[in-house]
Amino acid sequence: MDKFVTMKLKNHTKYNKKILFVSVVCSDFVCNKSIIDEIANQYEEYLKNNTELSVILDARTLNFLNPKIAWEGANVLCRFNTLAKSNVLSSCLVINNKNIVNLINMIIKVHPLVVPFKIVKTNEEALAFFTENIKT
Repeated sequence: MDKFVTMKLKNHTKYNKKILFVSVVCSDFVCNKSIIDEIANQYEEYLKNNTELSVILDARTLNFLNPKIAWEGANVLCRFNTLAKSNVLSSCLVINNKNIVNLINMIIKVHPLVVPFKIVKTNEEALAFFTENIKT
């Protein structure tokens, strides 16, 4: 799994809230269902063990995302909707690849997100979005 994605939990000291940094570490996300399940299981553990969590998915290294893999991942993540509603304040995808952004937007139309979500280009934009959601 570490060949594809890493996860690290940090505390935002100013607001005393936790941020889960999920980083895609490969340029082509081509993997199988067992890797997706492994990533999902680790993500689920973070959701179960942390409340008032914000999530940053940094996918700026990603040049290609197989649409079938993206769809499979979205289906798997839907299992956590109830848990996410109760434990996640907001979520951001940091990415610059327009093709992947378009793919993600299409998937979101079919699988609407249950927490505030924004696609941004920088970590600073993600943190600004999180602080907006913490204050509201």
